[in-house]
Amino acid sequence: MLLLGCLSLQTLTLQNAHRLASVSRLRTAEDHLISSAQQLVAALQSQHRCLLTLPLDQWSTASCISAGQLPVLAQGEVQSVPYQLVGWQPQPTSSAAPGEPAKAGAELLLELKASAGQPALRSAFAVALQGNPPQVSDLRLLGFRGTSP
Repeated sequence: MLLLGCLSLQTLTLQNAHRLASVSRLRTAEDHLISSAQQLVAALQSQHRCLLTLPLDQWSTASCISAGQLPVLAQGEVQSVPYQLVGWQPQPTSSAAPGEPAKAGAELLLELKASAGQPALRSAFAVALQGNPPQVSDLRLLGFRGTSP
């Protein structure tokens, strides 16, 4: 009976350690995704503001970016972890009160590339835009959107 109790306790301890390690990996991935989103949005804000109101599939025809700059913008690295832009979809403009700047937004979808036996993780972000030309006023994590091998 004592042996069975010790084995049960050891099993619970190992399961808890595994769960804590998984939670830690997810938090680290979330931190990398947030940093990646901030880096990408900063690049858009400072160098390619005209892309903020266009869906990703129209970026290649935009006048404010050359064909050679698009691949550089669409992928990057944060703390030695590579990421890739998967989606950018502007949201409809919300009506603003008289005298206030128009508010719009976009949904950003990023993917951390797979590494060290871990799957690639995707996460979505809400990007708040305001003014004309648009400026980023907020970036908010919406959550994970799945994994890919």
